[in-house]
Amino acid sequence: MKMNIKFLVFLSFALFLAACGENTVINVNEEAKETGDISFLVINRSGEVLDSVKIYRISDGKSNLTDESGYAVWEKNKIGTQVFTVTKDGYAPMRITVNVQEQGKGNVARVPDVTEEVVMHELGASIQGTMMYLNQSTGNLIAAEGVPVILSFGNANFTSSEITVETDENGEYVFEDLPEGVAVSISVPQTIIENHFYTLTTDITSSIDRANEVENLGISQLSLVAKTINLIKTNLTEIDTATNISLSFSTELKEDSIAGNWVVSNSSSDIVLTSASLKDSKTIVIKPISGKWEKGEFYTVSGIAYNIEGNTTSFNQTFTVGKSASAVPGQVSNLEATLDGSYVELSWKAPSGTVTGYYIYYKTNSMDDYLLFDYTSSTTFSEYESNLKNLVSDTSVKFIVLPYNEAGTATISDAKAISYTFDE
Repeated sequence: MKMNIKFLVFLSFALFLAACGENTVINVNEEAKETGDISFLVINRSGEVLDSVKIYRISDGKSNLTDESGYAVWEKNKIGTQVFTVTKDGYAPMRITVNVQEQGKGNVARVPDVTEEVVMHELGASIQGTMMYLNQSTGNLIAAEGVPVILSFGNANFTSSEITVETDENGEYVFEDLPEGVAVSISVPQTIIENHFYTLTTDITSSIDRANEVENLGISQLSLVAKTINLIKTNLTEIDTATNISLSFSTELKEDSIAGNWVVSNSSSDIVLTSASLKDSKTIVIKPISGKWEKGEFYTVSGIAYNIEGNTTSFNQTFTVGKSASAVPGQVSNLEATLDGSYVELSWKAPSGTVTGYYIYYKTNSMDDYLLFDYTSSTTFSEYESNLKNLVSDTSVKFIVLPYNEAGTATISDAKAISYTFDE
């Protein structure tokens, strides 16, 4: 009789399962649950457990402390990502992300508990050093005062990924109370010293082994960031008998490189006596010693412009004296910049009157002046987008087009710019 009862119970249970259908899973497992516990085990680098560590949950502002075994438990966490900060006096604060994930099947949620081991780094180490730069006038190494120095941590779990200090009047910097057992890198962003840009071209890397360690990185020399020198504009199409030559460049020029470095020759290749000087730090002015040019004569002016960072650009261009400024062309219209395959194409409508060609200038938001990019005799111009992107190192660029003829060039201040934005 006992055997018959057991058989009937088993048969009833089997029929119940069949009635539920093939796609239904019955939650008969004690581990099936919709939330999971997060247990933190906090230790130091030696493996010793740390008690009284504060663990703060950012989502709701609640906190918990580790017990004498180094554990702290957060119960019944829903599926998703939880972010915590882990802090204790004398140790570097940590930022920990924990994922609570479902591992169930069908309509049964199985959310396992999570144990997160956190290794804390004791504070107390120091790194120090000195920043120097080469004075461009004297050639002496000078202490770089007031320069920002940035220390970045290799451990991404610290709440602060970097620290910034400034050098003192001796060029010295000190990072104090740093965590042990981490790799660090030290960098210097572009900074202005005596109207020049300097930077640390290669980051300094180091590692901190012990909390009481003091490391001296010695002297590091900052490098001068050389600006590219470009011709912005000339007045060679507007020279009359009494007009001085004016050549404007994009950066400050080295004054002692002007005299004797610029030559003007006539159509017979004879050297014309001239004097060259620097005006407003970026413009070279060349005037004939006789006080005037010969009307209708054909001249060539050549030379090398040096900026104060040591970069150079060569110049060689011809001009004819005595053209009337009254026939200077007007501005172009309908200027557009579009992407045609791999090319950025500029197009515009020519102004009325005689036009010999068009100067194309460009400028980014970080630039003070438009720079001459190229010239063409057509009303269209194209350039590889990749070349432009590398040239400007920005997300967008502005263009203006200035028509010119023998009488001169359209006024840059009246030109209307078109902006082109690069694809991400």
